[in-house]
Amino acid sequence: MKIKIILIVILAGIVSFWLTLQAHASDKYYRKQGVSIDLGGRTDPLAIGGEISILGEIYDRVSFKAGLSFLGLENDNLFGGYTMGIQYRTGHRLSPFIGLGAFYGYSERKDDAEDDNIDNDNDGFVDESGEEKEVIDDTIASLYPEIGMHFWVTDKTRLTMSSKYQITTKGRDHDFWMFSLGRVNLSY
Repeated sequence: MKIKIILIVILAGIVSFWLTLQAHASDKYYRKQGVSIDLGGRTDPLAIGGEISILGEIYDRVSFKAGLSFLGLENDNLFGGYTMGIQYRTGHRLSPFIGLGAFYGYSERKDDAEDDNIDNDNDGFVDESGEEKEVIDDTIASLYPEIGMHFWVTDKTRLTMSSKYQITTKGRDHDFWMFSLGRVNLSY
């Protein structure tokens, strides 16, 4: 099933690229910066993720993004963290793209803080009964190759559909595909 989805995305990209080459390519889809919001997920195992990023064109058709993200994994924690990536796209209204990115996230838990000689809840009292502190519970990092399609709705708005293969620090048994939908608002 995964191979079929990948092949469909690749085929759609090739057809789109060929069709758009037949039309006049315009640089009106080249913008300097913008904000990107993506949400994604998968099943078996269940995972959900999202990000809000600042996007900037570093060369014609090459963009870089960096931002805040989250990743929730089945039978694991909810990780908040940071993401960055680079993408190369064609310069057409329907633009296939490839990319490479990275994610780093961590999760927190509350621990007993009654005997640490610190006012953890900032109420003016040290080591009171029931006082808790937040500590890092777990971390995760991943590198991901990415493939997808941008569709320019207007000169400043584009929708994105993508697939990322998350290669994680949890081991190869925990690597997975993430399928995402996103929206980018660009400025001049």
